[in-house]
This record gives sequence, C-alpha cells and structure tokens, in this order.
Amino acid sequence: MKKKPLEIEFDGDELIAAVQDTVKLYREGRLGELRSRERKPLRPLKPAQIRAIRKKWGASQAIFADILNVPKKTYISWESGYKNPSGAALKLLMIAKEKPEALLVS
Repeated sequence: MKKKPLEIEFDGDELIAAVQDTVKLYREGRLGELRSRERKPLRPLKPAQIRAIRKKWGASQAIFADILNVPKKTYISWESGYKNPSGAALKLLMIAKEKPEALLVS
C-alpha cells in the first residue's frame, strides 16, 4: 500500500513577520526579551498521543524515531508507555505535532 505524502502548510508571511520582529528587537537592544519570555511547561504526552503524532506522519516507528533522531528502542518505549519523553524529546514531539515542517531539515 502506497502511503500518502505528508502535506505541509507553510505560511511565508508568518515567517517573515517573525524575522522582522526579531530584527526589530535586535536593533532596539531588546533581543534578550526573546530568551526571557515565560514559556508554558509542556504537559507529558500519553502513549496514544505519541502514536497519533507518528500516524499523522504516516511513518513506521523506526522511521519516526529516525526523524526525531532518537534510538528506535527509545521511541518504542515512549509509545508503549514504558518510559515518558521529557525535555528536548518532548519538545520535539510537540514540534512534530504542531509544526512538522520544522523537522524536515537535514
């Protein structure tokens, strides 16, 4: 069965606006504000949520682990509920869910 290619929505205007905002803060000497903005802590993901993210990509566990740059065994442990992703791994999963195009870089 041939898998449907992942369709990615890209908003160039949004990207340009974000870059312009960053340049403006830099010129005003306020670039540190980007670093100090409060961020909401990420909520842990349940195994079913992790599986749903992968299935949205249409990828096998091995391929999705490769996309996230984690060992296949580690990814399988998240999806099975044996371990929970945290820190950078959890952030990567959220990016895979909300902005998948960001992970399609070499």
